[in-house]
Amino acid sequence: MMSTLIKPESAGRVNRSGRMLFFINLIAAFLLLIAQASSSISPATFWPAGMFANLYPIFLLLNICFLIYWGLRRHRLIFLSAAIILIGYDKCAMLYQPALAKFDVKPPKNAFKVISFNVRLFDLYNWTGNLKTRKKIFDYLHSEHPDILCIQEYFHSDEGDFQNNKAIRDLLKLPHSSIKYSITLRKSQHWGIATFSKYPIINEGTLFYTEGKSNFVYIQT
Repeated sequence: MMSTLIKPESAGRVNRSGRMLFFINLIAAFLLLIAQASSSISPATFWPAGMFANLYPIFLLLNICFLIYWGLRRHRLIFLSAAIILIGYDKCAMLYQPALAKFDVKPPKNAFKVISFNVRLFDLYNWTGNLKTRKKIFDYLHSEHPDILCIQEYFHSDEGDFQNNKAIRDLLKLPHSSIKYSITLRKSQHWGIATFSKYPIINEGTLFYTEGKSNFVYIQT
């Protein structure tokens, strides 16, 4: 009787298909390394790094698959993906954080809530049904009830359904505001940036990226 002992793949040899897989694994490991390092790479030096960062979960999954594959074959190429994944283990923790326990954290007595919200003009151009979208935004703000509300892509009309200045002050009980308009059309429709506050505003100003266009507003309460 003859028997054949099937041995694990030699640590130093791979066949033609194995070499192809190794090449693909090498590319996947390199892409994962770039994605993990993207937070430390300046866009001025290598702008595609930010794009690789968005694909980090895909590159991670590919390398996990190679990790399993080489592990089942008991081949030393398992260390290629393992090393890259271990280098960026902190990124894995940021991607997936299982909720093992819940903690009720109470804010200190003198804490206040700040919300920064890009309202996209309250759906002025009816991308999804503007009045319905505006109501949802107002409902959300009312449920959160911030002490300071900072709004980007703000829109206000002096007449009609989008008289937002008074509506927000009354709804959220935020009597103080700093509203800067960068565009006004038909003397009654205004586009800009708005800040509503529970506390008095004692100082404010506008910084210009391009002269004549107010891109950034600061206030002191």
